[in-house]
Amino acid sequence: MAKPTQPTVQALQAEPTRSYDIVGLQIADRMPIAFAGREYDLANLSAEERDFLLQFPEQVPYLKKLDVSQASV
Repeated sequence: MAKPTQPTVQALQAEPTRSYDIVGLQIADRMPIAFAGREYDLANLSAEERDFLLQFPEQVPYLKKLDVSQASV
């Protein structure tokens, strides 16, 4: 009998490495968006890319910066 908790465990393993949360979109290994003449992969943003995109919450509403205490849990 398969347990429905397997996807949750995989998601929890991937989350702590990011210092941001993706909201309003289905999480995937690759999540490309086009913004400001470039393509960004929301699933694999560098800190620089994340900081840049977070400056535009109306244009890129999919990102939420995590509290440092949340990122380390």
